[in-house]
Order: sequence, then C-alpha cells, then structure tokens
Amino acid sequence: MHWEQWLMRKRLIPIAGFAVLCFLGLSGAAVKYTPEGLIGDLPMRLAYLRSRAPEVGFYIRAVKSRENLWGIALKKHYSVHTLIGCNPQMETYQVANGQKILVPSRAGILHIVQPGDTWQKIADRYKTTVFEIKRFNADTGLSKGDMVFVADRRPDMSLMNEKMREKI
Repeated sequence: MHWEQWLMRKRLIPIAGFAVLCFLGLSGAAVKYTPEGLIGDLPMRLAYLRSRAPEVGFYIRAVKSRENLWGIALKKHYSVHTLIGCNPQMETYQVANGQKILVPSRAGILHIVQPGDTWQKIADRYKTTVFEIKRFNADTGLSKGDMVFVADRRPDMSLMNEKMREKI
C-alpha cells in the first residue's frame, strides 16, 4: 500500500494530494507554523489543529452550488458563528461554489492568540473557564498567532473585520 493511501485510511490526510509529511513531522524536520500560514492555508491549519485541539474533529469542505454558511451550519446543528469563528480567512459571510472552509465537529470558535494573551485572559474574554478551554486544547503554551479552540462560544467582535461585524 502506498504511504498516501495508508495516511488517508488513518484519516491523516483529509484531501487527496496534500503533502502531509512535513506538517506531521514524519520527515524528521521540525514543524513550523506561521500565523499567516494558519490563516491563509487551510491544509496547514487542519494539520496544526489536529495536534493543537485533538478533542475536536476538523475537516476541509468545499461549498456546493446554492449552499450558504447558514445551511451548512444547520446540517451540523450549530450556529453560523461557529463556521465564521473557525474560518478567519473569510472577509464576508458570502461563499462561492467550490470555496473551501474548515468545519469543526462541534460548536465553537478559533481564537487567534494576541500579544499578552494568557489562558485566563482568553477564558475571561469568552466568559468561560481555563479548564474548559484546556479541555479541548493541548497545553503547549501560547504564542502570538497560535489558534485556540473555544467550545460553544461566538467570535469576539473586536477581533473581526468591519464587514463581518456589520452582520452580527
């Protein structure tokens, strides 16, 4: 069996053709994620989140013709805010046929760590507890640009772009 087939069978490659070796660290090289890469590169974000938020299943999904974020969220039994909160690359609520988005297995958002953030500050911002946040995230410390999954919360409007804030 080819190594890509084995990885896909083990659900380690969500999309065909993605060179996952460097992201999973199988090549022996150190894994390095940049804040820009995590926002702009969905496969990189997916690989990062599989180690950062192992209690949440994420996958990349292509939007189908005539679909919108509300319909996709309804099928997953959570609010559209979950999809918005897990896709910081999006600038509006509009999606196009074939556009790829990150879909989590449960309601919640990705908080992008800001300078000065601590686990407690993040918990306070979303009115939850450090315990609840760490329940879904590997406790590997916090650096600017890291992503932290916060379960059952809406995105913080102060961290959203102006077009998105108008719609909430």
